[in-house]
Amino acid sequence: MSLRFLPKRLGRSRMPVQGKRPIHLRYGFEGLESRALMATLYVAPSGSDGGSGTTTSSPLHSIQAAVNAANTGDEIRVAAGTYIFEPGADNYAPAKQSYSAFLGASSVVSIVGKQLHILGGFTTSNWAVPDPVNNLTVIDGQGSHRGIFVLGGPGATSLDLEGFTVQNALAQGIAKRGGTEAAYAFGGGLFADLGGDQSDTSPWILKNLVFRNDKAIASGAINGDGGRGAGGAISFRFVKNATFDHIVFDANLAQGITGTSSGGGALGGAVFLDNSNVVGNDLTFTGNTARAADTQGEGSTSGQSDALGGALSLVTNSNATLTRVIATGNNATAANASAGSSTSHGGGGFGGAFYAEGPNGLLNLSDAYLQGNVAQGGNGHTGGLAGGGAIETHNASLVLDRSRVVANVSRSGSSTNGGPVGSGGGGGLFLTLFTGTTSTTITNTVVADNTVVDGQGTGNDGGGGGIWLAGVTANLSQVTIDNNHLDPRQVLGQGILVLAGASVNLSNSIVSGHVGSSGGALDVISPGSQLNLARILDSGNTTLFGPFTKSGVSGLATVITPPTASPALYNSPGGPHWDYHLDRKINPNPAVNQSVGSTATLDLDGNPRVGLPDLGAYELVTPRVEFVTPITVSEGGKAQIVIARHGDLTDTVTVLLSILSSGSAKSGVDFTPFGNNGTISVTFNPYEETHTVELQTIDNSAVNPDKTVNLLLGIDPGSNSLARAGASQATVSILDNDGGPAPAAGFVAIDAQPIRNKKQLITGVVIHFNAAMNTKAAKNVHSYTLRKVSGKGKFPKVSRVVYTAGSNTVTLKFSGPMPAGSIGSLALSMSRLSDTAGRPLGGNTSFTLTV
Repeated sequence: MSLRFLPKRLGRSRMPVQGKRPIHLRYGFEGLESRALMATLYVAPSGSDGGSGTTTSSPLHSIQAAVNAANTGDEIRVAAGTYIFEPGADNYAPAKQSYSAFLGASSVVSIVGKQLHILGGFTTSNWAVPDPVNNLTVIDGQGSHRGIFVLGGPGATSLDLEGFTVQNALAQGIAKRGGTEAAYAFGGGLFADLGGDQSDTSPWILKNLVFRNDKAIASGAINGDGGRGAGGAISFRFVKNATFDHIVFDANLAQGITGTSSGGGALGGAVFLDNSNVVGNDLTFTGNTARAADTQGEGSTSGQSDALGGALSLVTNSNATLTRVIATGNNATAANASAGSSTSHGGGGFGGAFYAEGPNGLLNLSDAYLQGNVAQGGNGHTGGLAGGGAIETHNASLVLDRSRVVANVSRSGSSTNGGPVGSGGGGGLFLTLFTGTTSTTITNTVVADNTVVDGQGTGNDGGGGGIWLAGVTANLSQVTIDNNHLDPRQVLGQGILVLAGASVNLSNSIVSGHVGSSGGALDVISPGSQLNLARILDSGNTTLFGPFTKSGVSGLATVITPPTASPALYNSPGGPHWDYHLDRKINPNPAVNQSVGSTATLDLDGNPRVGLPDLGAYELVTPRVEFVTPITVSEGGKAQIVIARHGDLTDTVTVLLSILSSGSAKSGVDFTPFGNNGTISVTFNPYEETHTVELQTIDNSAVNPDKTVNLLLGIDPGSNSLARAGASQATVSILDNDGGPAPAAGFVAIDAQPIRNKKQLITGVVIHFNAAMNTKAAKNVHSYTLRKVSGKGKFPKVSRVVYTAGSNTVTLKFSGPMPAGSIGSLALSMSRLSDTAGRPLGGNTSFTLTV
């Protein structure tokens, strides 16, 4: 038995503590068996580009050679190793020239006008199951080449890229394109430009990837203005339908270049989206930077020298909907202007992590943790502006749900010769609207311990330590706004500043712990600005409103003031834990059961809101400890039994993990029991969230059904915690690995997906099975009939069977297309088929194909 600690999990219950930068990757190629594939090519470092690459015994050497040979719909499987730019493979056959010449830039992989699946993580001994964690597959730009360039061509263009690390890639201007394209840089790791066919909505998939140390650095100036760098890791133009799944963006850089009139700006240290839509899941952004270039001229010419979005920047009709996001230590650093000029302005730094700009821009974040990000204004005779230590929206919409925005900084630029300081605002969020129509919704979110800092110089007019709202219409509900800070020279809205005609509804929320400023926790300035309150807990603030708030506030009668002014509402606010759960030891906690009219159904942790919900981002719930399921292991391996706790993590909790006797597995025969008679004690110290216990299973040579071990979890009676066992029972499934026929139901055909030509007629079918077939079984896929059910015309015959040993699919290609308007029935006899473990597929099945 072994017991080990796991890092903080990415999930609703808790995000990482300050100073931790976990990398979360979950590798699973669930979709591999359900794609309609045309052909498969293989690539390995030991291969040769002189071969066909169509068999596992003769792989190609470079990914580019496989791309050259592939047709739309093909899959390229890549074995572990490092792949670099290969001049010999850099040939663009249609134009009979190199990709570098055709595209105007060199890339390790170049794709023009194809739809491809490129999968990494294989080995030359296992081409069936990818494992990119242990089989590291790297695209390396070596500091001088872009990683991947995809250019839309005639017809649909898309990329399914899974299981790679893309590192050390460099993008600079594309001289062949001329104008701004020659000066600007896009997408060091991956640049996809579908501007040639802006109606292309083909699905893109980027999954199980790492982009590290990739750079987009501008290379020239236009009329004295330095070029911009956009998307150190990824730049998308007109990619309308993309999915990001389990991706780490680490230490990427977008950087402008110096110009004589102004420095070049930077957009999206990791990701830049232009007229593009992305849905993302489980994304980590750490240490990415958007850095505008310094200049001997002006730093604020039409925003040319601004830095926008240290992690991600989206502009013009772009939409990013991202779930389970970590963004820590990202920076948007603006340009410094000439120290010798008496009129120069430093550039602006906006959105330390995320920047969204309209028209029609949308940033939608849920289950997000944004900490330690910085928006930094540039220095000049007049210091540059800074806004949104974590997020800025500019004429764009924002949805923020179940998220934490903590310990971010908005720092304005300094005057280099005694002139005016820059204005800083929105230590956490800087939300502005000057043209168009937008909406802002923030729910179940903590905005705490963010800071606005002024540079050196005369004057100051910043504010909004937590949130700055200018001109927007915003609804904030079930929000915890605590202990945000302003520079001592600022007096406007330590927690929230409302100005420039903004209309803000703040309901069922907590505003607490804002002390020491001559301003208020909430401030409303400028004519037409409005703040509407409904059930707000005012706790521990020096004053709720400062002297600058003269009007524009309604709902003061609904403000709740606790009997004492103590802000001690939370478990452990501030560093190192940043824990704003309601403290259950305060009895009664004044935030409990006080929300009226709330429509929220879940809190920040995903706990249900029942009855009268509590104010703020969290419900006060009984702490619980439970299994993370499912738990599976191959015979002979170590089952990873993960125990997690939720809710209040301030106590020491001891749990008892026991093996029950009711499972089908036998102790000493199928597994080695842990502890004393199958029971082990596991202790969680304060703020330890997960533990893993390993159960060793026993391998044998016999063919057996899969076995099970049943587990029970309980709180140690001697524990002082009030925690309870949540999901207290779980089952470990031990999967047999010996092959051969088994008593189980065996191997089944799941479905059949038609292959269509450009006229949408069916020219073949891909049959999906629930397990991989062995080579002999795949060769036996010849017992089939295709019969006519209805429609006119002659039905085609099956002319070719395509299979890959160890895959889950068999492709039947027809001699011609099925007639338009017809219906066919594919009957498949499966008595001679078996999977790679030898388990038979019996009986017959049929699928209906409709044109």
